[in-house]
Amino acid sequence: DYSGTGNPSLATWTDLNGKFAAQTSDVWTSSSNINLAAFKQPRVFIAFVYTSTTDDGARWTLDDISITNSATPPPPTLSPAANNIEFFYAAAGNTVTKTLGLIGNDLSGGQGINITTTGSFLVSADNTSFASSINLPEATANNTNTTIYVRFAPGADNQNYSGNLTISTAGARDTVITLKGTSIDPAKTLEVVNWNMEWFSTPDPAPGFGPTNKALQRQNAQVILPALAADLYALVEVVDTAALGNIVRSSMPGYNYIICNYGSHANPYETGPGFPTPMAYVQKEAFVYKTSVFSNIDTSSLLSLGVNTAADLSNPNFDYWSSGRYPFMMKADVTLGGITKTIRFIAIHAKANTFPELTAYDRRKNGAIALHNYLNTTFPDDNIVILGDFNDDLDSTITDGISPRLSSYKVFTDDVASFSSPTLTGLSLTGKKTTVGFNEVIDHVVVSNEMQPYFMSSSAAVLTDVSTLVPNYGTTMSDHYPVFTRYAFEAALLPVKLGDFTATRVSNTVKLEWNSTEEINSASYTIERSADGLRFTAIGAVPAKGIASSYSFTDADPLAGSNFYRLKPVDKDGKFSFSKTLKVNFARVAGIRVSPNPASNYIYVQLENINTAATLQLVDMNGRVLQQATITQGTVNKAISVGQLARGLYTVKIITATQTVSSKLVLR
Repeated sequence: DYSGTGNPSLATWTDLNGKFAAQTSDVWTSSSNINLAAFKQPRVFIAFVYTSTTDDGARWTLDDISITNSATPPPPTLSPAANNIEFFYAAAGNTVTKTLGLIGNDLSGGQGINITTTGSFLVSADNTSFASSINLPEATANNTNTTIYVRFAPGADNQNYSGNLTISTAGARDTVITLKGTSIDPAKTLEVVNWNMEWFSTPDPAPGFGPTNKALQRQNAQVILPALAADLYALVEVVDTAALGNIVRSSMPGYNYIICNYGSHANPYETGPGFPTPMAYVQKEAFVYKTSVFSNIDTSSLLSLGVNTAADLSNPNFDYWSSGRYPFMMKADVTLGGITKTIRFIAIHAKANTFPELTAYDRRKNGAIALHNYLNTTFPDDNIVILGDFNDDLDSTITDGISPRLSSYKVFTDDVASFSSPTLTGLSLTGKKTTVGFNEVIDHVVVSNEMQPYFMSSSAAVLTDVSTLVPNYGTTMSDHYPVFTRYAFEAALLPVKLGDFTATRVSNTVKLEWNSTEEINSASYTIERSADGLRFTAIGAVPAKGIASSYSFTDADPLAGSNFYRLKPVDKDGKFSFSKTLKVNFARVAGIRVSPNPASNYIYVQLENINTAATLQLVDMNGRVLQQATITQGTVNKAISVGQLARGLYTVKIITATQTVSSKLVLR
């Protein structure tokens, strides 16, 4: 009903699947086989809609557009509304049912759509009769949005369950959806969700910032947040603090919330066109938490020189962290099943991948380096969970023009002795995505080595099934999906309680030694090795003794260069977890890396292949040693204050008994 002139948004339009290229792609993509048979009538308009903001944009080119009057329809396609379903908790003998939207386009062959499930999961077309397989007839399922029902029916308590739902039709590739559920009582576990709410409830009028209908976005959030039933929500892009408060008070009894008071360009001392940005229009980080689980709460900003102060404008981290959108930390005592642990939860919303992308990448990378070294220096032995919108993937960067495509968070993924990421191994490396239109994981969770043993293996999930809770989720609520992780303190819920785990180079071999402080129903330890710290393969196994014991294993043929090792304790019922990851390097050349460089106030020195005690020196151009420190064996990172030194060129040296390694440093 568009007139052909005037404002097209005043007309009624039907969304089509444009099959466009992925965001940031610079490769021409053919968007073919879009069936327009339903619109074959006079005076039909086709619109290509491109959305950008003053904060985010890119060039989009369309070429060689054609419409063909074809005698044959396009090949069949299957489009489910979610690629995984997380059922959370059901006790043995009980069930939980969820819905899944499914569109089958251009079906042929008369076979309809076949749907099968595995494990303790069933499927139904009418929410009454459930079975392990059903068929949707072509006559009723073709080119129609059909709702199917999936049921979780656990047979035993205290277990995690997984399975698949496979959708197939003649002429199309099978679509497989991951199913997960648990019969472990949530009162004994910690359920955590991190979610980018996309400019949540920006004050009207604010065109171009998130979903247009803000009242509907608030309504959708009021449906989704309680439905997730998490113990802790780490939220980013919360603009309207009152709207979030209203949801918590009215729809989430037993919860409280806290929101940071800073964000990008919100510093009142910043000058320039449009600055400072009023706090009411700023994306903020927030925590919503269950009061029966969390106590003794304390919050703070990290890496600032004083939030919203004049002095902070000269802080390099102000620029690195998206002009003042610092990490927001909530320290709390967390009580699960009578066991209490103190945990530092750090919500981050890193610099976006905006133009110029290489500059954005460097800002994000320097922010990650600063956060990594601050945590290692300030909280080296604490339980830490970093979560939120990282605006980059951890296996490789999303930024074009970076070669090799190293993640801007490489400082974290390299430091396997201190940090690990359940979303890297559980989501990125398994092909998941955390946004509606971008085929990568950019919403992540990173945990410290102290926190890692409490992570419940295989619990990381992208909650794409929230799209079934509200209509048109991607345009009315958020362009990000929530990310879920689960933790437990009780030994009975975890395969083995590990004590020390060490990896030592012995001549041309690596000796692994570990001990368990408690074993319940334990079966074995699988030893896994990796060349990059990401992709692991099993190289051996040791039977478990069933009681607290010491173990050892020797890798007689380690890889040339880096060797990463981890343990996989496995229970008799199949439950497993992973230990922290250790690195042993068989490279002969020592190395150091200095960052940031150029620097202003501080530097961080990363050490590689230095397995003995060493001396660290900072030397000026005249050869004078200005600072010197002893590096103990096993040190990976060292922080040095340089703010008191004059601008100029310096040398950072590492001196061991057998070699000296140096790197140039520029102070500005």
